[in-house]
Amino acid sequence: MKKETTNHEILISRYFSGESTPEEVRELSEWLSGNPDHLTIFEEYHKTWLLSTSDAIETGTDAGREWEIISGKIRNTTIKPRSGKLVKLPVISTIWKAIAAAVVVFMVAGAVMLLLPRNQRVITAGTETLAHTLPDGSFITLNAGAEIRYDPDFGSENRSVSLKGEALFEVQKDAGKPFVVSDGKARIEVLGTVFSVDAPGEGQTSIALAEGKVALYFFNAQQDKKYLEPGEAAIMSSGSREITVKPNDDPNYLAWKTRVITFENTSMERVAQTLNKVYHIKIRFEDPSIAGCRLTASFSNQPLESVLNVITTTLDLSYKINKDAVLISGTGCN
Repeated sequence: MKKETTNHEILISRYFSGESTPEEVRELSEWLSGNPDHLTIFEEYHKTWLLSTSDAIETGTDAGREWEIISGKIRNTTIKPRSGKLVKLPVISTIWKAIAAAVVVFMVAGAVMLLLPRNQRVITAGTETLAHTLPDGSFITLNAGAEIRYDPDFGSENRSVSLKGEALFEVQKDAGKPFVVSDGKARIEVLGTVFSVDAPGEGQTSIALAEGKVALYFFNAQQDKKYLEPGEAAIMSSGSREITVKPNDDPNYLAWKTRVITFENTSMERVAQTLNKVYHIKIRFEDPSIAGCRLTASFSNQPLESVLNVITTTLDLSYKINKDAVLISGTGCN
C-alpha cells in the first residue's frame, strides 16, 4: 500500500519550494518547536535538498532538467532520522523555487528562527526567556512565548521591529535611525534607552521606561506623540487611540527577567498577576475574598513551590498545583 504524505511533509515541501503562505510557515514553526525529533527530521530534508541542488549550480547544467531527474530519483527515497523512524522525502517542484526559499532554521533555547516569505525574520521564545541581539547591537530579552519580527535589512535605513508578548529592549543609540517597536497600531519610538513592552495582542500595549526617553503614538498619528520619562509607565489603547501616562508603581515589572519579586502590602489579586508573568501559570482563588488579602514578602530566584509555600503559610491558606493553574484555598482575610 502506498504511504500517504503527511501534513508536515507537505509543509516542508511547500516551504522549500517557496510556495508557503505565512499561515503554513507558522504551522511549520509550531511543528518544529513541538518536538526535538521534528527538527532532526527537517534537517535531514534540508541536507538532502542541498545535496541535490548544489551540483546543478556548480556545473552550470540545465537546472530544470536536472531537477526533473533528481526528483524522480528521490521520489522513492527514504531518510532515517535519529529517532529511527523512516520518513519519505517529499517532492520539491523546481530547483529555482527551492533556492528562492532560502531556508534558515535555528533551534536555540527552545526558540525557532525561520526566514519567512518576504525574508522577514522571526524570533520566538519557547517556555523560557530568550535573549537576542539585533544586527545594530541592540539587545532584546523576550519573555516566554513572546515573538519579534524584523526585516533582514534592519539597521540599513531604519530600525523597526514588531512585537507580540512581553520584552525588555536595551537599544543602541543612533540619532539618525530611530528604533521603533510596533504592536498593531501602537508605536514606541526611541533613540537609545531601556524599556519594557507588554503587547498581549488584545489592543492594549503597556510600556514601562527605565532609562532614556521614548515617544508614543499610533499609526498615522505622529503629530499626537506623548513622551515617557524614566520611572513612568503608559497604556496605549488602540481601540480608543488613547495614551495614558502615569508613574510606574509596579516594582515587579521586570520580575519575569530578574526573578526578583517584592510585595509590600500587596493585594493577592496583584500577587497572582505577577506570579502569572514570572512563572507562566494561572493563579485561581477558591474563595473570591482571597483576592483582597495583603502580602508583604520578597523572593529572589526561587521556584514556584517555595513562593507558594511562603505565601500560603503567611496568610494561613493552602494551594494545589494542577496542570495549568494553581488553586489557592482558605477562608480569606478580614
